[in-house]
Amino acid sequence: MFCCWFDCFNPLSVLAKAYDLIYQIGEQLNDYENNIHDSKDQNLFLQMINYIVQNYSEKITLTTLSKQVGISRNKCCELFKQYTNQSFNEYITNYRITKSIELLKRTHLPITEIALSCGFSSSSYYSSVFNKLKGMSPKDLRNPFKK
Repeated sequence: MFCCWFDCFNPLSVLAKAYDLIYQIGEQLNDYENNIHDSKDQNLFLQMINYIVQNYSEKITLTTLSKQVGISRNKCCELFKQYTNQSFNEYITNYRITKSIELLKRTHLPITEIALSCGFSSSSYYSSVFNKLKGMSPKDLRNPFKK
């Protein structure tokens, strides 16, 4: 039996496949653009973290950080929630407490000096935050057998 071109290659089927291919290419481009956007956000977040690591002993506000990185305060908050599931304040407080624990364990510096060197405004505030987060005082961590 003779097959004409029209019968063997249904134009509607070819068009449907072409549209499907174009759609798939478009989806790939969207994924690529989203990855670029994610990459930009990751770079911004890493810049913020780097700034905190280098300056945690100083007063760091959300305004200071956003200006340093060149984004809005809201964008800073979004990125912290996205990448750490914490607010900016929670993150920096936890980071400072972690650094203070290192100093409590490795040095014999006075607790007041540790508090101030880790960016806390006073040793009483530091002790209060430490106790709230760790369930003990800095003194108890340093000397677990003394009561």
